[in-house]
Amino acid sequence: MRLDRWELQNADTLTVHLGTLDVRLAQDPYSSHLGGYVWVSSFALCSYFQSPEEEERNGRDGDSDTRDSVRLDASSTWIELGSW
Repeated sequence: MRLDRWELQNADTLTVHLGTLDVRLAQDPYSSHLGGYVWVSSFALCSYFQSPEEEERNGRDGDSDTRDSVRLDASSTWIELGSW
């Protein structure tokens, strides 16, 4: 899939396919701050989530569990990665 920054900037949703898992990302189409760059960085975030699953499937145990490094605040709408 070729990523076109100008097309992504106006997209409301983006689906990232990670093996058998589909991650659907959405943004508010009425926001004045739509993110063509955010969509591209979402691929890096999804790859980060996919790493432990691939290691487990391949019989390898990574140095750290990625899931322990990710925290989703129940009262917020963002994901915090390793910043605490």
